[in-house]
Amino acid sequence: MYDNGPSEPRASEIVNRRVPPTVPAAPIGRHPGPPGLPRVPIPGTRRISLSDKTELIHLGLYLCLIGAVGTVLPASGFSIVVIIFSVGFAGIMLAACYRQVSNLNSMIWSASTCYRLATAVFVVFGTAIPYIVNQESQHYLYSIYLFSDQEVLKFLTMSAACTFVVMLIAQFFYVTTRSKNIQKTLLNSRTILIIAIVFLALGGLARYGAVLPRYYGAVDVAVAGWLSAVAKSYLAGLFLLLLWALRYARALIFIPVTLIAIDLVAGVLAWDKSEVVFTLAFAYLAFIYSKFSFQRAAVGLVGILAVIYLSQPLVHYGRSFIGHQEQ
Repeated sequence: MYDNGPSEPRASEIVNRRVPPTVPAAPIGRHPGPPGLPRVPIPGTRRISLSDKTELIHLGLYLCLIGAVGTVLPASGFSIVVIIFSVGFAGIMLAACYRQVSNLNSMIWSASTCYRLATAVFVVFGTAIPYIVNQESQHYLYSIYLFSDQEVLKFLTMSAACTFVVMLIAQFFYVTTRSKNIQKTLLNSRTILIIAIVFLALGGLARYGAVLPRYYGAVDVAVAGWLSAVAKSYLAGLFLLLLWALRYARALIFIPVTLIAIDLVAGVLAWDKSEVVFTLAFAYLAFIYSKFSFQRAAVGLVGILAVIYLSQPLVHYGRSFIGHQEQ
């Protein structure tokens, strides 16, 4: 018999043939997988929450403790208790930052990390500063508003409660991240160096050509707001250049270190602690971002706090000297 090729399918076979279902589109960072089965993460990606349960537990215990202590203490006369609660709140915030950044270095730029740092610096350390500064600064602060220890404790309670709500909401938000090998391909050595040079050129021209001469009194003209904003990009350039040297050119690390030293001297001569602190902070972030570790984070943070504390008498003396000269 002759072979006439494959025969045509029967009508019953066409009816009973199962058509493969269409696979729905998968969200970013997920394999679609078969319908009805759980989707698995794509290799090289992971989802990180903007908050964690440990932080929420610590904040809850902190609120219970500060509420119990606040009901039994008098209106004033317990400044040491206020300092302890201020430092404890800062410890909760900084510990949460450490857990998040140690999980992924790039989370140092996330909104939750910035929120925690801002809370620790402006809210927590702000409440402890009136108790640790010199007597002259205390009189100045009390002349603005004569607050009691009980009011500071209430302020810490409100700040902790608001932070607890914010972090509770952040628990339901996730960030899809890439692995370190994929991240390194996003910005190569040449791209980082070019961006750093652009920021240093534009920011340095505005900073050393307009902003700092205004501080020194060499220019008696008001600096435009946009020019001050451009001058801040110089710090971003220092960060990128130091990061580039730490990652790709350790032999050239003396270049960003020299630029940072020059900027620190310029900040000291301006008699402004913020100029010195911002320069140190961006250099500190570059060291952490290149290779995060608890030792680096602790040493850098202690160093910045020490510079702030030690620069207070120098800045105060410089401003007083300039004030006497003007009189």
